[in-house]
Amino acid sequence: MLNSAIIFHYFSLSLSMHANALTLYKCNTNNFFTANSSYESSLNLLFSTLSTNAPGTNGFFNYSVIRTPNDTVYGIFQCRGDTTDGSCRDCVMEATRNVAYQFCPFRKSAVVWYDDCLLRYSDQNFFSVVSTEPLYELDSRVDIAFDTTRFNQLVMATLTAIAANASSLVVGEMFATHEAIFTSNITLYTLAQCNSDLSNTECQDCLTRVIRGIPGCCRNKIGGRLLFPSCYVRYELYPFYQLSWTNQVPPSESATPDQQPPLHSSEQGKSKSLNVMIIAIVLPITASILLLVLCLSVLLWRANRKYMILISDFGMARIIQIDETHINTRRIAGTFCYMSPEYAMHGIFSIKSDVYSFGVLLLEIITGKKHQTFSLLGIGEDISTYAWKLWNDGTPLDILESSLRDKCSRDMVIRCIHIALLCVHDDPVQRPSMASIVLMLNSYSVTLPEPKEPMYFKSNIRENNDSAAVDGDQSKGLSSNIISTSEMDRG
Repeated sequence: MLNSAIIFHYFSLSLSMHANALTLYKCNTNNFFTANSSYESSLNLLFSTLSTNAPGTNGFFNYSVIRTPNDTVYGIFQCRGDTTDGSCRDCVMEATRNVAYQFCPFRKSAVVWYDDCLLRYSDQNFFSVVSTEPLYELDSRVDIAFDTTRFNQLVMATLTAIAANASSLVVGEMFATHEAIFTSNITLYTLAQCNSDLSNTECQDCLTRVIRGIPGCCRNKIGGRLLFPSCYVRYELYPFYQLSWTNQVPPSESATPDQQPPLHSSEQGKSKSLNVMIIAIVLPITASILLLVLCLSVLLWRANRKYMILISDFGMARIIQIDETHINTRRIAGTFCYMSPEYAMHGIFSIKSDVYSFGVLLLEIITGKKHQTFSLLGIGEDISTYAWKLWNDGTPLDILESSLRDKCSRDMVIRCIHIALLCVHDDPVQRPSMASIVLMLNSYSVTLPEPKEPMYFKSNIRENNDSAAVDGDQSKGLSSNIISTSEMDRG
């Protein structure tokens, strides 16, 4: 069984962080301005100018409003190097709306980091100066489960390599990414960027300092970032930037060691293999869920306190060992509504089976309803076929939970429905990988294929037979199997 504690960790983390989990900020705690003051007037002019000039040049723009010494303000924005002009503009506008009144009320200086941009303002001139304060540290709170020394070495080596690459680029374009192989199933994704008003030497100095802080911030963690106002680095075990970006570090032995951790017959060896599997499958799923819940889950959990999902069902039917692509099993265990057709009918299980389960879960989050609700109410055979009918009729938003209709981005909801329908494709080969889903959720520049009508394969199974264990000849399909039900999902 997969370690569901990791999944619950990501859910609790997403729910406990700031309402926008991709927003980090630091405020000056000593220097305030008052409402309707001259400084507030200067700040409003600064924000208006910054948002009007986004995306700037190479995603950067600085501006100052020079008045009396007490009413002068300086500001910049810096968008991430792979961000589109539209995303950069949206990010800057969002930051200027929120930083001085929501995040840092009436503070004379502050810095806010979004995934797509940084915005900073101050009553002191900080242009073209390496600023290391205030800093923000953020780690995944989940430890790498094996070979920690080599993992930490890989993180430091790769970050050092991309820092050298970013700082050597043309001034104004000091941004680099790189992927390094940790094992055949685990890839390390890294990013480094400097603000465009720094020189190459200043950029190198800033990144060197920020990387020195990584061991203290994020040792043994599967993801982390350290942010200065002038530069930052980040690493994860899932793609969080555009993989087509061209400023890539050339492959090197120090940055991309490809050593497979040994497998043993001992219990210790089995534990290590299982940990590899947990990270390879569960982490991408939880990363995608984390992105989705930013828009939906807080409100849904408040509105649907009785709504329960068997998260532990994800991957519990069978553990795929390293380098395996699928498995046949004679015993099927889990919850029917989350089972892929090939698993429920033939006992064939793969990573794409969990993708199917994720698609069902995604639709349940969007609708705020459990899977069996649709057949019980007579509005559809199951959640996926009902979602498909609305999609095909051109009314996909009709499926959205009513309390969210005025609180979420319509485009984001439609995209999530689109992704969910791709995940519940009958053919596992046609389902996207979890890495692709992360990109789909995180970037509108990724074109999505058209979804296909999902197969309704549970028509002869009673809806209250949700949790089951199945034994039988998998070649005969579900109809010949013996089904035993559980009370765990009734009520």
